Amino acid sequence: MNIIKKALKTLKWGVILAVTVFATIILVRAFDARRLGELQLWHKVVLEKEFRASDYSDELTFQEYQRIEEELFAELDEKIHKKIGKAGKNLFDRYQQGSLSDPKRFKQNYNRSYERIPQRVKGGVLLVHGLTDSPYSLKDVGDIFYKNGFYVLSIRLPAHGTVPAALTDIKWKDWMAAVKMASRHVNNKIGEDKPFCLVGYSNGGVEYRWTKITPPATDISFLNSGRDRFTRCTAGEQEVTR
Repeated sequence: MNIIKKALKTLKWGVILAVTVFATIILVRAFDARRLGELQLWHKVVLEKEFRASDYSDELTFQEYQRIEEELFAELDEKIHKKIGKAGKNLFDRYQQGSLSDPKRFKQNYNRSYERIPQRVKGGVLLVHGLTDSPYSLKDVGDIFYKNGFYVLSIRLPAHGTVPAALTDIKWKDWMAAVKMASRHVNNKIGEDKPFCLVGYSNGGVEYRWTKITPPATDISFLNSGRDRFTRCTAGEQEVTR
């Protein structure tokens, strides 16, 4: 009986200690947060031109999706880039025009959706990046497929590649609509006789699982890291592996 009482007493004080430690951590973090600097412009501005599920139809093309993106990134320029101005002390600020991290400095802006078309198409692959990411995260994977004769479409999911605040005003249905459009585009581009592969990075794999695609991908790979192995995708006698 004494042993049970001692065990209960020990458990009681253990719970009290755990709750005290947890409460202390929360309070310390709360006080630390109050000492942080003010939120920057890109933390607060939500862009209005973003693609929504309500924009989707079975006739929506990838080119139309890109036109929506064009308007979105023009809005980003007006509301963020032009107000912040040219690169000053912080040469690595992606929102400062002309900085070393300014996406416009590069031939391809990998914050945006893009496609690569080989001379002889052996199959097609849709690349879907993860949460808070952009098409850039799967660039190396796309290069492998492209070199093996695959048509590559890397889709930018809505609320990504622009400003962090965009993720406060987006729904999972918006992502599903973008993946559905992109899947249909790849299928139309390569035809029914060629393999259609999908590579989903983290949340990007979940988006495909949630989305009803017709016809379905012939090969699906889900990555937890940009350097994970992905499964085999066969184009005739050509196998694409990593």
